[in-house]
Amino acid sequence: MARKKSLWSELQHELERRQRAAQAREHANEQTIKQIMRDHDHAGRQATRADTAERKRQEQLAHEAGASAAKTMKAQLDTRLAELKTLLTSALDTPPQLSFAMLKQTAAVPPFEPGVSVVTLSGPG
Repeated sequence: MARKKSLWSELQHELERRQRAAQAREHANEQTIKQIMRDHDHAGRQATRADTAERKRQEQLAHEAGASAAKTMKAQLDTRLAELKTLLTSALDTPPQLSFAMLKQTAAVPPFEPGVSVVTLSGPG
């Protein structure tokens, strides 16, 4: 025959079972909180890495745009320099259209006309 348990032992057994269940829930909650914290930290590190990568990408794009603009400006400058060299060399190959004598001008100075001058002498008198 099965031995009958006393009410007190059944209550004690139920209390222990509930305490173990509460400890198990608390442990599970702690594990869940730890996992959430790990996930949060991991997400923060990923966000930081993504921000760093995006900042580097933006810097690279800005650098490439600056380099492209510099190449364009250099090409324009080289073209202009070639035009000026061509202009200078072509001008030196042709004889001058104006001579120094043609450029020399004599100043047109009007003749001196002093006009009438009145001199008053005051003496002892």
